[in-house]
Amino acid sequence: MENIITVENSGADRKVEAFSTFMSDVENEMNLLSRKDSSLYKKCNAFDLERRAVEVMKMVAPKTEFNPDDINLVSGQSFPDIVLSKQVFGVEVKSTQSNHWTSTESSIVESTRNDYVKYIYMLFGKLGGSTPEFKCKPYEDCLYDIAVTHSPRYLIDMNLKKSDTIFSKMHTTYDEFRNEEHPIKTVVNYYKTQLPPGERLWWMGEDEPEKTTGNIILRFWNYLETEEKDQLKLQGFCLFPEIVSNRPDKFNRLAFWLTTEKRVVCPNVRDLYSSGGRSDICINGQKITVSRILLLIYDNLNNIKAMLQRMKTDQLAESWGCAVNDKFETWKEQLAKHNGSQDIKLILDLI
Repeated sequence: MENIITVENSGADRKVEAFSTFMSDVENEMNLLSRKDSSLYKKCNAFDLERRAVEVMKMVAPKTEFNPDDINLVSGQSFPDIVLSKQVFGVEVKSTQSNHWTSTESSIVESTRNDYVKYIYMLFGKLGGSTPEFKCKPYEDCLYDIAVTHSPRYLIDMNLKKSDTIFSKMHTTYDEFRNEEHPIKTVVNYYKTQLPPGERLWWMGEDEPEKTTGNIILRFWNYLETEEKDQLKLQGFCLFPEIVSNRPDKFNRLAFWLTTEKRVVCPNVRDLYSSGGRSDICINGQKITVSRILLLIYDNLNNIKAMLQRMKTDQLAESWGCAVNDKFETWKEQLAKHNGSQDIKLILDLI
């Protein structure tokens, strides 16, 4: 349930303060009416609450410098959904049928925003509990996080401290953020810094956000064509050198990558590289027995080298967690770092 009420101004601090007072009066009036008759708001749907919020605004407006005749309901046509014509203030009307002050807000990409609106207040209705209650505060001061449904959306907490807003966490302001050319990219970069080791953002890949949102279809590995399987396995060798290690979690990042970036579900990632146990290879006339994964590397060295050259240096540096000068040489160093066995030393000495 989301909606907004808007108003225009000269931009002067005095009028901003007047609007703040106006919204405080609207909050008080709606709470007073609710205490007198809780049924007035108890079963309101989104549109009902917008309409009644406008009624209260029109009722309170004559006591202020705002004109009640300017307040118009334009629900669903733009953001905000209720506007006070020729004004630069807005009020989003949001509600929950539960007995708490939290909810989900609209998309962070305000593509339908009214260009005249500069300042927005949130008018939030907590309709659960014995008596519906209302709070008003600046829009940006009650947005504490971002969640993903079909698109990234703000999360609301009407009891939020200003220092705990999502904008404070990202070291920006609401106005700076909403006016960015690629706000989603800023969100992705912020949440990447918050991830503990081994975790990835499931809803966004490493590339530009607008380039990664198209493929929403998940596919099972066993339904892929052989050529695509081979290419993905080669990329796995290149991006995740830890798969040659003896760590129990060595395939975790690869599994995340397949699902989040390639939209491929593979229930048995380990079997792609290590099924079949150990195998014999001949190096300098000497037959040695190596793990299946090292045999695959040995057999695919030329393809791996070609794949590495096609990959972006920045992508490899981020995945490996180190600076990259020569892609192939750095990759070999990463293999040696993750597996110090004599077998891999023999293979690396040949290339």
